Amino acid sequence: AVAQSFVELDSIRYTVSDDGKSAYASGSRPGIRDALIRSEVTISGNNYPVTVISSFFNQDSLRHVSIPASVNLIEAGAFSHCINLPEILIPPTVDSIGHNVFDSCVNLKKVYLPDNLSSMGNGVFGQCCALESIAIPNSMTTIPPVTFSECSGLRNVYLPNSVKTIGDAAFQYCSSLPEVRLPDSLTTIGWHAFRNCTSLTSVEIPDSVTSIGFCAFIECSNLTEVTIGKSVTSIGGHAFDHTGLVSVLIPASVTSIGVDAFAWTPVKDLYCAPTVPPTAESPIVTNEVNVTLHVPVGCKEAYSKATTWKRFRNIVEDPELSGIETVETDSVAPQTIYYDLQGREVKNPEAGINLRRQGKVVEKVVL
Repeated sequence: AVAQSFVELDSIRYTVSDDGKSAYASGSRPGIRDALIRSEVTISGNNYPVTVISSFFNQDSLRHVSIPASVNLIEAGAFSHCINLPEILIPPTVDSIGHNVFDSCVNLKKVYLPDNLSSMGNGVFGQCCALESIAIPNSMTTIPPVTFSECSGLRNVYLPNSVKTIGDAAFQYCSSLPEVRLPDSLTTIGWHAFRNCTSLTSVEIPDSVTSIGFCAFIECSNLTEVTIGKSVTSIGGHAFDHTGLVSVLIPASVTSIGVDAFAWTPVKDLYCAPTVPPTAESPIVTNEVNVTLHVPVGCKEAYSKATTWKRFRNIVEDPELSGIETVETDSVAPQTIYYDLQGREVKNPEAGINLRRQGKVVEKVVL
């Protein structure tokens, strides 16, 4: 007789794995309300630890799931479309969760992720519109693509200092998210990462970030304040398109800006700190005529000749972009200080063109 490779207990099927060392669990029939998954089962006289949860897909009656500590993997789509599942506690033994595991669990409000979780697939919590809060464990370095896409009820997100990458569309259409603290470990913000997060009002991008992806914050219509970190080198096309930004400071580290990066915004002042005009696809903003471009002292000519930047009609040299801070003096006569063309103070200016500050007046002089 051929040994049986599975057993059914309480509407759950346990099947021997291909290597014959363990078993995986899956829903064997519709209508399961309570899934109390066993840690060990006996199949054809042999005992097997249950290490994998395979599929409870579309179990729309499922209200409660108990995952034993023997499990270390939840496979792709395991609980997808379990529309009445309210919460899930994942034990600390689980270190990997597959793609779309809880996709479209529209009533899932609470999720407890284990501290040693090292990998998640794409779209794990996509369209979990009732999910209100999530804490990413310190073991995670990447928020995969579309992880929380369309979690329209999400209000609180904790991202630890271990996270280096926020994947494409990871938080897109999280329309109730009022704020997100980006960790100092972060280096990359992916394409569409926060698209249409209409409740976001301000974002501080840390100095660790080097690139802001295409459409990263597009359609964040209430985003009125953004701080771009000092290590960002590239700002993707449409990154802040259709936001509420009125004023933007582009740090000196930026070397490239994509098309329409700040299009369809009410931006009036664009402060561009690089002394060399960044490579930019035209247009950057929707109507350059209505925007004042602020550039470092001594750089107006370079910007007025550079592709894309020359479209701005009003380019002004701004001493604050040259690293020159306001000098206060109690003396009647204004103090005179010299700077080189990069805005660095010099005690003994060399012959040639220099910047001279007298009080609050800054001008180019030839010595």
